[in-house]
Amino acid sequence: MTTAGKETILKELVDTARAHDIGIEDISDAFERYETSESPAPDDNKTSILTRALAYLGGTFVFAGLGVFIAMNWESMNFAAQVVITLGSGLAAFVMALIAAKDERYEKAAAPLFLIAAVLQPIGILVIFAEFYKGNEWELVSMVTSGALAAQQILALIMTQRTTLLFTALVFAAIFVLTLFSYLGIDYEVIALALGASLLSLSVGLEQTRHKGITPFWYLVGSMWLLYGVFELIERTPFEIAFLGVAAAIVYLSTVVRSRTLLFVGTLAILSYIGYFSAKHFVQSIGWPIALVLFGLLLIGLSATAFRINKNYISNQD
Repeated sequence: MTTAGKETILKELVDTARAHDIGIEDISDAFERYETSESPAPDDNKTSILTRALAYLGGTFVFAGLGVFIAMNWESMNFAAQVVITLGSGLAAFVMALIAAKDERYEKAAAPLFLIAAVLQPIGILVIFAEFYKGNEWELVSMVTSGALAAQQILALIMTQRTTLLFTALVFAAIFVLTLFSYLGIDYEVIALALGASLLSLSVGLEQTRHKGITPFWYLVGSMWLLYGVFELIERTPFEIAFLGVAAAIVYLSTVVRSRTLLFVGTLAILSYIGYFSAKHFVQSIGWPIALVLFGLLLIGLSATAFRINKNYISNQD
């Protein structure tokens, strides 16, 4: 925590103590009482970290082993074996994850098992479609697969309240919506704009919940889709310069939600558009070398601005 952040918290503590007539002696006594009774022991912290690391490493090795085994023997397997090794293993991992999520002894193993299930299950469903579905509308296959798995993840999320399940549910839901819009013939830039705005709004809402740990990834995906959709819609139109306004709005949003991811994407979008605009209008001009120098100075200025934004409005609030 930064010095400014500590000063803010200390000021709030002093104001609260004065409002409730709490003295220094009371605070000192409280520190002595609760420090010994409630502070976690260093060994407990080390054990927790070790347990978590071993759980993730174990899940990684299990997944790697399954992947290598499937790849080595895929061609020699018949249809039933292919389904069992993919969909069967995925369902088994999913059930094991649900059981682990309810047992404190194995709770750390739930997340990697949920992720393994999220990878293997769609592969198994696609194997079944490849065997029995003779049509050529891939959108229908994708919608059935992603829709079914999104429903599964949401039901499990309601049961366990696991952040990992919210992440995978969003992945399958985004694939479902993307495929549905494509099947309906909606332009990809409109799809990107709608999905990007939706994911950004959802991520802002998640900041106030216990699931805020997944927001950086969705900030990245949502902002990039939004910017792509905006640029594709207004490129080569009189409103093209409005892209800078959208990118600047993302930089502003990064200060509101205190997200370095949004700050990075917004700053990169501004720099990219300035480079694109300069190359488009000045590359054949005698002023191109001057434009390059100015562009370099602008990069330096923007990087300094981004650093100040991060320092004054994001880091101090962590």
